[in-house]
Amino acid sequence: MNWDAIGAVGEIFGVAAVVISVVYLAAQIKSQTAESRLAATRDLAGKRAEIMKLVGADDAVAEILIKAIRDYNSLSIGGTNALFVVALP
Repeated sequence: MNWDAIGAVGEIFGVAAVVISVVYLAAQIKSQTAESRLAATRDLAGKRAEIMKLVGADDAVAEILIKAIRDYNSLSIGGTNALFVVALP
């Protein structure tokens, strides 16, 4: 075997290693994206549960939320502030 043939075999192995690395990287990115979406969904669900606890614990807050859902523009400044205080945590 001459040096050109050995170089060609080395290049083939190099290309195979790059292809395997790219496939592995694509699989890792796909997995990480799925985990990120799941974490975001879990976080949103937790926030919604906190808001529902606050709404369920206080009738005044529940009334403000219902009024906001029906007609947000009809809220007073105090109602708008209360809604933001409940929604932001």
